[in-house]
Amino acid sequence: MLCARAGRSHDRGPAVLPCFNDGTCFRQPSLGGRRLVALMETDATVLVLSGCELMPLGPSWFRAESSLAHQAAASRSLATIVSSDVNQGVLELDLLTMALIADGRPLGEVVRAVNDRRRRHGGPGPGTGTGTGASGPFVLLGNPELVLTGSPPVPVPCRSVPLADGGRRWHVDLTDVGPLPAESALVRAEMTLEESAPFLLLQRRSPDGWCRGVHHAGAGGGALYAWVAGAGAQELVVDALGQEPWQPVRGVIAGHLANGPFWTLFLEDCRQALAGADRSTEPIERLQADTPSLIRTLASGDVALRAPAGVLIDEAVGDAVCAALWRVLHGWQRRLLDAVVHMVAEVGRLHSYGSSPYLHLVRSLEPAGPCPCGEGTLTRQVFETSGGQVRRVEALCATCGGGIDDDGRHRVLLERQPVGAHTGRALPVACRVRAPADAFGHIDLVAVLEMWKRGHAIVGPPQRDVLAPGGEATVALTVDVPDDLVEGVYQLSVIAVVNGTLAIARRMVQVAGAPGDRHPW
Repeated sequence: MLCARAGRSHDRGPAVLPCFNDGTCFRQPSLGGRRLVALMETDATVLVLSGCELMPLGPSWFRAESSLAHQAAASRSLATIVSSDVNQGVLELDLLTMALIADGRPLGEVVRAVNDRRRRHGGPGPGTGTGTGASGPFVLLGNPELVLTGSPPVPVPCRSVPLADGGRRWHVDLTDVGPLPAESALVRAEMTLEESAPFLLLQRRSPDGWCRGVHHAGAGGGALYAWVAGAGAQELVVDALGQEPWQPVRGVIAGHLANGPFWTLFLEDCRQALAGADRSTEPIERLQADTPSLIRTLASGDVALRAPAGVLIDEAVGDAVCAALWRVLHGWQRRLLDAVVHMVAEVGRLHSYGSSPYLHLVRSLEPAGPCPCGEGTLTRQVFETSGGQVRRVEALCATCGGGIDDDGRHRVLLERQPVGAHTGRALPVACRVRAPADAFGHIDLVAVLEMWKRGHAIVGPPQRDVLAPGGEATVALTVDVPDDLVEGVYQLSVIAVVNGTLAIARRMVQVAGAPGDRHPW
């Protein structure tokens, strides 16, 4: 491990790290006790410092003479590439630096290309970032015309065919490389990507192999640099796509992350309401205890699934992460639904903006269009936190007695229903559900016949559906009406959780006795 102190052990005093003063390395224990190496002991022709080492362009909090960048100027290296600002450590971007150097590009061109790529890497796709006029993060200390020769990437042929849904499939032939050495090989394939399909998905590699890669768009059209390892590697199959491979799943995760503040408020409100009614709070408290860990898991998974444009992503690895996250999402969303149903059954009708309000009423008595019942008009009221991070909308219909309680996007709607039900019979419920345009619709829902008394609710079997982005479907639910239910008007609710968003659709139904009886409806 390169160590600035190992090369300047005589430095003492202020503006240096504590290790200069007490001789104790604070990084060694966490890195397995690796040997500390002074920069002067290295014999690298070109030194690339891509890590925590910085060379600020101006005044700094630390003594410049004690830095690795300063020591590099006195070393045997002909040039040094060092970061002048904080930047993310990404293996593929470091690979691009090494590949361009090995490919015989002048160091000035290498640094310019890597800086441009690093600025764009932080954005959602090609062409984003701070622009080519920005400086850094890397600075070249040395001759910008310097070219290294002797170990170029192995040139390999490739061909492509169009994909049915856009983009292209590239077949990279590795047979000319021969048996791969134990330390792997760096290969270069001429590959021009279309601007509309910049996302690279590795479809096939050798079963015991390993591959990381990055695309560089040069003046000649572009090339894929791939670091390949594994015996028997004959071919890489790479799909160039117009959309991030797992974006629809990331959209579901984004919904759960965005709804984290709502569930924090809502679950605590439920816990207090249950405690006030002398009902069990255990299901809610378990959810509250698990929420931080769940949010952390989803956030980490979202990072793992991100596929920056031009970076080669292994489909098998991404699919494994995706499958694990789906299992987490399935279990978590069903627990959220069960908690809401528990609240309704134990306490009675709930409002998502709080039994004792925790959101501000910001608008009321707004016309909200026709009711799904087909006969009335919805009037809504809007509730938000002060910063608007949590938003709930309750829309009510005076004609059918129902309404909608959600975030205002109406992902779940009751279709026109019979207004009557009979004791001893199943009440069918048709519900229309919609997915967001850019994400799967991950939906858990259940029909509930709410009672006017606490501690009573009639709950049907829950259902789950997963819709394609932008898709719509009708979900058939049922709830069994007990034989001994007292006749009268009851509230029928469909309670749903859609990508982490609580949505409730309601209407009134008249429950009567035997089907043969005469009824006014």
